[in-house]
Order: sequence, then structure tokens, then C-alpha cells
Amino acid sequence: MPPPVKYRPLRKREAFAASLLETRVAAETFAPQAPVFARQLRWRSLRGFARLGAGRLARSAMHGAFAGAALIGFSRAFVGRFGEVSDLWIDRAWRNRGIGRRLLKTAETWLRRRGTRTARLYTPRFNGGAIRLYRACGWRVELRNRHRSLHVGRVRMCKRLR
Repeated sequence: MPPPVKYRPLRKREAFAASLLETRVAAETFAPQAPVFARQLRWRSLRGFARLGAGRLARSAMHGAFAGAALIGFSRAFVGRFGEVSDLWIDRAWRNRGIGRRLLKTAETWLRRRGTRTARLYTPRFNGGAIRLYRACGWRVELRNRHRSLHVGRVRMCKRLR
């Protein structure tokens, strides 16, 4: 029987573990469809986690899902011009158990508490599982376009936070 899943904000020292999870999941999920995307995402992920500054940390939050001591998923949200859910990564072995839905709701709550009325997120067009999850959670497709540097189709989704 798997250990129970616990949810809590990530500590700064756990950011590297989150980066490794993101890199592994991106390689598994996106490499067959877009190998260049997976490679560039991996580089962006490791570089981005290495440069977490005090100002950016104050405007963002990361929440994790843990099975025992292992990080099995995390979400990251930040407040800028719009509120944005910038990351939602779940280990493949732990998908379809409600973890993504719970982490997404946590990110939405965090954005709502900071006065965000509308939240956005972006996902690759070929990531059908994520798009179905977001739609089931009340998100709607706002725009379909190509990423300016990764050259993959992407979907921008939005949700009114009341």
C-alpha cells in the first residue's frame, strides 16, 4: 500500500528536488512529441531554479505533494501582471489520484489571496491529459499559438478567481 500523500509549501532547499522532478517528468512526457522542447525545458528549469531571487520568491509560491519524504508533485504560481500557474508537475506513477487537482486548487487559492481576479496558464497543445485536467477544474481555452522560442504549439488557458 502506498504511503499517504501530504501537501505543504516547498522550502527553498527543496527547490532543487523540484527541478529534478520537473526535468524527469518533462523528458518522459514531452520527448516523444518534441525532443527539442524537452531539452530546452530541462535547461530552463535548472537555470530558473538556480536563480530564485528574493523578489521573485516574494511574488511566487511552490507547493509540493510528498509520499513519505519523496517529492511526487509540485505546483508553482506567481503574481505579475496576471496571476499565473507556471508549473504543475506530477510523477507519472502518481497520476490520476487527485494530486494534480489538489495542487492546482492550492495554487488558485494562493493567487486569490493575493488579489488576483484572473489566472492564466500555458501548456503544450499535445499535452491532452493536462488540458483535460484543467478543463475539469474550470479553466477555459483562451488562445492557441506557437511558443516563440520552443516552436511547439501551446494553449493558453484562463480562469476567473472569485
